Amino acid sequence: MPVPLPTREDLLNPSLRHLFVFAHQDDEVLCAGLIQRVSSRGNSRFIWVTNGDGLAPEVGADPGEYARLREKECVEVLNRLGIRRDRAEFLGFSEIYIYDMFVEICQKSGKTPDALKFFRRMADDVGKSVSNASPDVVWTVAFQGGHPEHDLTHILTAKSLMKLGEKKGSRPPLVHFPEYEWTILIPARFRPGYSGKVYDIHLSEEEISGKRRVIEAYPSQTGLFAKFEKVINSLGKLAGIVGRRFTAEDFLRREVFSPVPPDKDYTVCPQPLNALAYIAERHKGVRVTFDRSIRPIIQDLFSS
Repeated sequence: MPVPLPTREDLLNPSLRHLFVFAHQDDEVLCAGLIQRVSSRGNSRFIWVTNGDGLAPEVGADPGEYARLREKECVEVLNRLGIRRDRAEFLGFSEIYIYDMFVEICQKSGKTPDALKFFRRMADDVGKSVSNASPDVVWTVAFQGGHPEHDLTHILTAKSLMKLGEKKGSRPPLVHFPEYEWTILIPARFRPGYSGKVYDIHLSEEEISGKRRVIEAYPSQTGLFAKFEKVINSLGKLAGIVGRRFTAEDFLRREVFSPVPPDKDYTVCPQPLNALAYIAERHKGVRVTFDRSIRPIIQDLFSS
């Protein structure tokens, strides 16, 4: 018999211990309203899995220095949201190295014991941090085929909750919130045809102001945020054809999220076609795909 999914009101209860697990320093931008909504009593905790060094080569920066910059900006986000630094944990896994391992798995058809061993270590570290947080509700980036590290983080979090359930006999609900897919053509929403239950919140003036402060805390990501805004405004103009025009400001006032069924099969590509997952994601000239890079990790983690 399927486990009933939690209600919207259950998930938004600020008296519960909420845990947010992110891949990158800036993933929290698109759920900044949710964070404010459930963190009013200071019960929330936060984990960032990677160190954010992945964009360093693009901007000509030293990866170590760039990673320190990203963490510094993220700590400023905590300050602006009134969240104590000791409520956050940075696991510090290098994005560059993670992509190296994606490529190794892809090139060797999953027969890569060293790479899979690395991802098991990541799973162990995430699992320890999740268990130590003792959460009532866990929030993470959506498993949606938009970014391989988002999906990896979701998988590591789901694996952690599975182990927690085996140990304690029950596990907290897992909720995911969308970042983007089809490059960034579908930002901050689930794609058309998404079959899960979708809840939403509409941000108050105070919450949208807090979200703006979070965005402003990331000067290193100004260019990326500008691309998102441009895409959203373009989508708003297209929606105007059917009388539903909106601006980026209107769009960002609504945040959506969806509870994840405990029995979700992660070996199934989150996109209807494998080619639609991780569009334009390449590393060292190799295309990172769900079938060849991510599914072998899932199969290895969930078989143990």
